Amino acid sequence: MRPALAALLSLVALTTACAHNHARNQCLAHCERVNHACVIDATTSAALGQCSQEASWCVQSCPR
Repeated sequence: MRPALAALLSLVALTTACAHNHARNQCLAHCERVNHACVIDATTSAALGQCSQEASWCVQSCPR
């Protein structure tokens, strides 16, 4: 493989990885904000448990 082509493919792979990491970080930040709002509104331990469960589902839905 030519060095220029190899460098281009490497750059494409790196750019794709960075975009994926950015999307994951945005998703995780969203989950954190939603969980924070949930915890603030929770008035019982059961409600806090529900916040925790919803936060877990949110994080699991983020890109890996």
